[in-house]
Amino acid sequence: MLKIAVAVLLLVSIVKSDGDGDGDGHGHGRDLFDKYDGNNDDRLSDTEFRKLFMNFDSWPEDQQISEHEFIAGWSDPHSEFSEASSAALFFFRTDLDHNGLVSIQDVDKLFNMFDENGNHDVSKAEFCDAFTAMFYALNHC
Repeated sequence: MLKIAVAVLLLVSIVKSDGDGDGDGHGHGRDLFDKYDGNNDDRLSDTEFRKLFMNFDSWPEDQQISEHEFIAGWSDPHSEFSEASSAALFFFRTDLDHNGLVSIQDVDKLFNMFDENGNHDVSKAEFCDAFTAMFYALNHC
């Protein structure tokens, strides 16, 4: 049943995101990158990358993000994203050990996946490539 629900969410997200963007060719991934690139060097350090995800850790602040916390943070009016179906899919793809929580360990593994050249930071191009590959159904860079 869970696989069917995920497949439906994926299909809905693909249909809704087809052609989306902010008008200048930049998608949500690029906006997200720019928001968390604190020193504007077009690279995300591991600390900046962690902030991107751990920002959803609301209550209790325990360095673990439940699906509820993730969806609430994603759907916040001040967030770049607003669709709960996208949040559920994004959470599912980020919870790499599939234990129902996004932890620092999940985020660190994701960072290593995004860091294609292994230089310990994620360039905007690496981020957009990985974001598009993993989360294309949500939107692309």
